[in-house]
Amino acid sequence: MADNKEKKNGTAASELPDTTGWVVDSGGGFPPYWTAEPGKKIFARPLARDERDPKFPRYLLQALMTIECAAGPKKDQEPVTVKKGEKFTCSVYAALHLEDYMGMDIVIEVLPMAESKSTGYEYWDFKVHVSPENAKVLQAKRAEIAKGLPAELQ
Repeated sequence: MADNKEKKNGTAASELPDTTGWVVDSGGGFPPYWTAEPGKKIFARPLARDERDPKFPRYLLQALMTIECAAGPKKDQEPVTVKKGEKFTCSVYAALHLEDYMGMDIVIEVLPMAESKSTGYEYWDFKVHVSPENAKVLQAKRAEIAKGLPAELQ
């Protein structure tokens, strides 16, 4: 057993590998977040739904272009530039069904706010652009799902 002089943060220093030259993969915490504004367009790849904070679910995406995001609490947010290949998050929006596009390269276009006919509330609206190849994949997935639905819902 290592003596107390070798221990650092409860771990014997001699048991740790030398990390010189290693790449830091994660600093912890949440990645920067992107906010919707009418007219914005981004090119990204949805990776996962992040529900670590059940009161604030979000999607994790990989940037496929440089994207202006923010970090920190909303009242104290700081601008952050997310570079191609880096990760960022966005809120779960009712009209943006990113779960349909996991792993696909997509362009998200933010439209002007829309009003719900049933509630009168305004909501964010979006267009999602996919490649012709991914459009075929989506069509096949949706056709498979529709097979299990009653005829009036197909």
